[in-house]
Amino acid sequence: MHRLINSPQNTGKTEPLAYIEASMKAGYDGVGIRTYRAPGRSYNFNPIVGNKDLEHDVKSALKDSGLEVFDLYSFYIQPEIDWDVVTPALEFGGEIGCKYVLVIADDADWSRLVDNTCRLVDIVEPLGMKAVFESFARAAVADHTILNTMASCVKLVEDSSRNMSGCASTRGSKSARKATSTR
Repeated sequence: MHRLINSPQNTGKTEPLAYIEASMKAGYDGVGIRTYRAPGRSYNFNPIVGNKDLEHDVKSALKDSGLEVFDLYSFYIQPEIDWDVVTPALEFGGEIGCKYVLVIADDADWSRLVDNTCRLVDIVEPLGMKAVFESFARAAVADHTILNTMASCVKLVEDSSRNMSGCASTRGSKSARKATSTR
């Protein structure tokens, strides 16, 4: 049976608690949650992390709703990463039982991209989450799309020497997920 998962992109500027309630009432089986906005991005974002009351309310609402927390949006691997901001956003995902972290390559320096990918995976893996890399996502700071083919996405997974992830291919309005194991 296929599950229906709602994405935060579908709800515009809806506040987190209203998004959870609307997803439950609409019959979704789960939700994706955005806990971080990468530098250079302007998509809708309602901060949760750092607001302890809201963090508590979101945890309670998710528990009461019975919704699965499927994926955590969106972590761009950029040349400069403020790990002091990124890490709590990832940790909150672990606290709410999130399964996957959507990662977008946004660094043209392949070696640094691999190193930072490994660092992110080292954070999320003990939290019970898996990194999933989105190919074809537009870069925010790099001058071109880094993972512009599924093969380049798989190469990042392989070069990161981790048995941890899959790839998500996004083309236009159609999205397809393809799991890949590295070893």
